[in-house]
Amino acid sequence: MIGKKLFIELNEGNVSYRDKNRNLVSYSLDEFNTEYINIKNKNLYVILTGEEILIKIIKIPKVRKDKLHSIVKQELVYIFKNIDNILFNYDVYKDCGSTLEVLVFCLKWNKDNFLKKWIDTGNSLKAIYPIQFYLFDVLKKKTKINNHIIVFYYRYKIYLLKCENSKIIQTGILRNLNSNEIKDSINEFILRESLKECVYQPEIFFINFPYKKVKKEISVYYKCKDIK
Repeated sequence: MIGKKLFIELNEGNVSYRDKNRNLVSYSLDEFNTEYINIKNKNLYVILTGEEILIKIIKIPKVRKDKLHSIVKQELVYIFKNIDNILFNYDVYKDCGSTLEVLVFCLKWNKDNFLKKWIDTGNSLKAIYPIQFYLFDVLKKKTKINNHIIVFYYRYKIYLLKCENSKIIQTGILRNLNSNEIKDSINEFILRESLKECVYQPEIFFINFPYKKVKKEISVYYKCKDIK
């Protein structure tokens, strides 16, 4: 089963994956659409990087689990009108008895043609993960995440996650900033009001974060920990 899994990274205009010899293979999207890709009969897991995630909390009538997806989808159609180019997932934040408070995660997606080539050659699409969620799921297996801020660096971008009650409730991405701007942006993110409540003294997890001076200055005010 492991041999049938293939993780594909979609990073803005590039596609990357490891071939059967574990060598990293990369294409631009234009190259990918014209090259012969010798990948067949795989279970595909697509990891998206550099994508902003919109998080909304909605209140809906309490329904059975198998009805939840259609109710959330209806709410998104009401909010956005057209959701053809929107990927979404959701997580029940709170059971209020007769109603549910649901966290809904949305991102824009217009690359169906990119996936069609893989699926047409006998592969099966199993999941599409924003890298924020992929890392969160991996991290949960290593350490307990409750009320935390997660700061991680990947491909010249800084990703920010705010977690409450072991759920992601806010995200952000920092691009092309100097050290002072990075420090100010992280502090602003920490202090930003949460969807449901404020986290006044969160512990901050840093992952692959190269700005040591920024981390040192932030650690004066918050408990910080490096995660490997």
